[in-house]
Amino acid sequence: MFNPEMSKYTLFKPVVEVNEYNEEILTYQEDREIEMAICLNTHTPYMANDSNITNLNLIGLTRDRYVNKGDMIDNYYVEFVEVNRRYSIVTLREID
Repeated sequence: MFNPEMSKYTLFKPVVEVNEYNEEILTYQEDREIEMAICLNTHTPYMANDSNITNLNLIGLTRDRYVNKGDMIDNYYVEFVEVNRRYSIVTLREID
């Protein structure tokens, strides 16, 4: 049912690195490509016109069971993941 809406996105996993000042810095490393259908969360209030939406909340649907909270999918931050029998429901936040 959702297959025509699925698109390929790049999944980035968080990696902790140490810089020259011995500080731990969180960076993201490319992991793999996943197929996901992403749409606007209609329960998200926004205060802008259609051409200028910031801090957008989205819902994604994927068959990949290894998407975790804290990952990045293209320029979207994964806030919450619910793994069901066939699909994983992913709550995303757009990063500018």
